[in-house]
Amino acid sequence: RVPQGDWRVTVDAGAGAAAGQTSGQFPVVNSTSETLLAKYGFWLDPPSLRGIQATISAEEGDAQNGRLAWGGFLPALHILPASLVELAWRSGDFHLDSSEAARQFMLNQIGILGFAPVREIGPFERTTFKGWDAWQATGRSQFSYEDVAWLIFYTPEVDKT
Repeated sequence: RVPQGDWRVTVDAGAGAAAGQTSGQFPVVNSTSETLLAKYGFWLDPPSLRGIQATISAEEGDAQNGRLAWGGFLPALHILPASLVELAWRSGDFHLDSSEAARQFMLNQIGILGFAPVREIGPFERTTFKGWDAWQATGRSQFSYEDVAWLIFYTPEVDKT
């Protein structure tokens, strides 16, 4: 990590009796991951698949409650390759002790489930994510061929979130 700001680079070169010097200035800006860390308190690497350029397509909320959609598409004739990650967070203890509680949390607390309307949400099954207890479910988008998956977990670093 490097500090954001204007940087100046100076290069000295010499060969035999000849010598020269040049310099240039360029702006250094924080990466999107750095910006997300400063705003919301989490680090997220950009989604990467097939060299698709990821951009933020939805962002709302604050460090306690919010939503982020980050990714992109490659335009193609019949197939639309996509590389997407969507993240929603809520502060609080939602008593996610059963698969039905996890389903109700998704439907009632998160609400917006994906880039397109969802036609099916599979059963929620217990799993772990980075050593944390979690619930995972798969689903299908209404208007496209995409399979989607959701992962719900508490992050202990910030109490119950």
